[in-house]
Amino acid sequence: MPTVLQVGPYSFIFFSSDRGEPAHIHVKRDRQLVKFWLSPVWPLSSFRPRGRSIDI
Repeated sequence: MPTVLQVGPYSFIFFSSDRGEPAHIHVKRDRQLVKFWLSPVWPLSSFRPRGRSIDI
């Protein structure tokens, strides 16, 4: 999957062949991956960040 944006340790990944699913983006850090639906923005699956939260 190609990285479309790199912000610090986070890679924002888009894969155009995810057919049959609503528009979404993957966010990766190290070996952890979360998938966000784009409309509305909502995490489909997530990891548990150590001592931190994800604000949407």
